[in-house]
Amino acid sequence: MVHSELPPSTTMSGNGGVSDRYHELDALRGAMMLLGIVLHVSLAFVPDIWVVTDAQASVDGLFDEMFLAIHGFRMPVFFLLSGFFTSLLFRRRGVRGLVRQRIARLLLPLILGVCTIGPLVIGASIWSANIRPVDDVWTAIEVGDMSALRRELRNADDLSSRRSPRDGATPLHLAVYMTNREAVTLLLDAGADVRAKNKDGVTPFELAYHFGEVELVDLLVNYGYPDIRPKGTSWDESAGFGDGYDLALRDRDLDAMSVWVQLHHMWFLWFLWWFVVAYVVAERFLRLFANVGGSRSFRVASSWLMWAMIPLTFLPQYFMGEVGNEPGFGPDTSANWLPAAHVLGYYAMFFTFGALLYGRANDHGHPMLATVARPWLAVIVGAIVVVFPVGALMTYMPADVMDVPWWAVSLIQVMYTWGMVIGLLGMFRHVFKVERRGVRYLSDSSYWLYLAHLPLVIVAQAWVRPWAIPAELKFIGLVVVITAILLCSYQAFVRHTWVGRILNGRRTCPQQQ
Repeated sequence: MVHSELPPSTTMSGNGGVSDRYHELDALRGAMMLLGIVLHVSLAFVPDIWVVTDAQASVDGLFDEMFLAIHGFRMPVFFLLSGFFTSLLFRRRGVRGLVRQRIARLLLPLILGVCTIGPLVIGASIWSANIRPVDDVWTAIEVGDMSALRRELRNADDLSSRRSPRDGATPLHLAVYMTNREAVTLLLDAGADVRAKNKDGVTPFELAYHFGEVELVDLLVNYGYPDIRPKGTSWDESAGFGDGYDLALRDRDLDAMSVWVQLHHMWFLWFLWWFVVAYVVAERFLRLFANVGGSRSFRVASSWLMWAMIPLTFLPQYFMGEVGNEPGFGPDTSANWLPAAHVLGYYAMFFTFGALLYGRANDHGHPMLATVARPWLAVIVGAIVVVFPVGALMTYMPADVMDVPWWAVSLIQVMYTWGMVIGLLGMFRHVFKVERRGVRYLSDSSYWLYLAHLPLVIVAQAWVRPWAIPAELKFIGLVVVITAILLCSYQAFVRHTWVGRILNGRRTCPQQQ
């Protein structure tokens, strides 16, 4: 199969003229940015996975499924488009132009964002935690409010039935992890099950034993847990006692440090920069291959490489969730300066596909971009209605019900992701090929909206947390109001300012036209 190279295709502008912009891809890229706001707002309505947990949060709603569905394709689509536009810039501006543009659009916003938006995210998170009402056992233990814990325990039902939906831990597990002796004592006096196990089969005693907490293991033994020490020996002489102490301290130190050095939601800019560097290096090698092997061999090899990205995505996907030991749907998160190798490799597959897709034609000479997803409606419906439910069910199926091998789970997740990626390319090509002024405005503003949204989202979520209104109404209201505020800030402070020039390039101010 031989695929030729095409010059940049032309598309129709809204006024009937000819434009060399890919309006449909601009719209798709903007949509993925705006979906980031939807995704982060939804997190407050799923228990125990976000800095703010709404009073109406529940695992029985549709917010967890919505989050997983969006998370499964949003950033893969974005990285594929980034690869496509990287090739476009390289063809039009060469290496120097590409690097200059990416420094201005990626590195500079990243540095400025880490220095400004990053601290605002941290401040919003701390503020939201401080104003959180201590109205349940979990919060009282987390913040160390023993008066609130006593109050909650007076009205508590069976403590052994209270479980974290994330890891199956009981309040006693949390108190032991926080090494709060008073909280452990209060819970035990209130009837907490000293033998309760979390999803990994770990009891509170085993946690305290692992961390080397002598006072806590003595306390738990006094309340009925078997004393496993050989007679006449101390805890320190017991095999494995405290073997996780240094690891626990290291993890806590890293967690505290990562608050200040992590990239938060701006990690994608760091990934993209390294992909651009890799692209420039790879382009030199590929052109050398073309000179030696001939242009036809180069086209054939690059075509096969592009399509190989789809099955090869299985490899990094397989390592997600610690190879299924901590199963999750979609890619892992890597927001530190040193990215996780399997996450970097995962997104590299989509970036490479997009980079090789640019300017490519099929056997009939038609642009590959226009033909790669013609049955887009059937692909999207199949991915959402069939593949996603099966993949989510397989991912979170308890082992005692059905032990699904992780390779099968990874395969179905890859199928869903690529189905949505290809389907959305086709849908936006079909719907948004002609420029629309409103869509173009949202596309231009989406970069700023995504960079600036997270502190506002956290503050708004914390503010409305106790409101006794349906979660669905609260969610819609948050998305609409936050987006409106951000759009106003874009128009007033970004669009025609130096910030707008950094994010979207130069534009002519209406007063100057």
